[in-house]
Amino acid sequence: MSFKRKITKILILIIFAGCAKNKIDFSSTVDITDRSLDKQSNILIDKNLMDNIYGPTPNEYPTPNNLVNEKRSTWGMVVLPARSRVFELIKVLKLFETYQLKPNVIIAYEYSSLIAYPFTKKMKVGELEWLLYESFQKKEKNIEAWAIKFRNNLKAKYHGLSLSSSYPLLNVPVWDVVNNVETFADSDDAEKWFSLTTLEIKSYEGKMPSWLKSINLDKIRQHYGLDKLVVIDLFGDKISFKQDDGYLHGVYGTYLSFKKNMIRNKPEIIWMNFFSDSVTQDELPQASEILKKPSDELDALIKRLSKTINGELIN
Repeated sequence: MSFKRKITKILILIIFAGCAKNKIDFSSTVDITDRSLDKQSNILIDKNLMDNIYGPTPNEYPTPNNLVNEKRSTWGMVVLPARSRVFELIKVLKLFETYQLKPNVIIAYEYSSLIAYPFTKKMKVGELEWLLYESFQKKEKNIEAWAIKFRNNLKAKYHGLSLSSSYPLLNVPVWDVVNNVETFADSDDAEKWFSLTTLEIKSYEGKMPSWLKSINLDKIRQHYGLDKLVVIDLFGDKISFKQDDGYLHGVYGTYLSFKKNMIRNKPEIIWMNFFSDSVTQDELPQASEILKKPSDELDALIKRLSKTINGELIN
């Protein structure tokens, strides 16, 4: 055996002998250097983890991420039926972008599902504004005709419509006629769900528009595990139609009758009711209205919402 190998062997024996003789303290102080951290953090290693091994495996080392198990709060946006006033939603989304408000989930009733769809597919709000503007170059006679054309435009742009692979997550609640309960649309065949919620078809696979029956905000919040819901109400509390349509009066009258009983006074629900009295609910806006900047009142409202969300929910 070479002299060098003998010396190495002697040193190893001395180290093991020293470890066996002395008691080992498994509590250590680690100095974590970071721009945001200027204190020392005490990291305790459980002695039981060290039995029969020469040291903790990489997965057993405590890290700054798992020392404090913080739950990041979540929130969702519910857009209630608004008929032709739904186009104000583009201004809401624009201000969301300005104030960096990002809901985890968007629950879209009625025509809002079509406006929210490209937003949840990573389209910038400025691009969405122009997409809507272009859809008004040939003014349709009513919002149903606009919805059919706009939906076909989206279908061509995205090579089909699907509720999957969206962020924020988008869903369109529907009413299960058989079980008499509000449920959520499947991710597939989104074109049919959009047609259903916008009243183009009356029923589909035993489902009908849920906003004609009931909207359960608590169920939505619990279904998605959300801490808060921001409810966007653009319709108002009374019907303001330019044309006397008995069918639409009946439909929206039914909606208003149960909307007034919806829960609004819970800390988990943030109800935002805003609309323009000068805009009727059955008249399509001019194309130029789409590109108008949000009003100061709406800006102030969304700014307050931003302070609530960012201050109370997100650390």
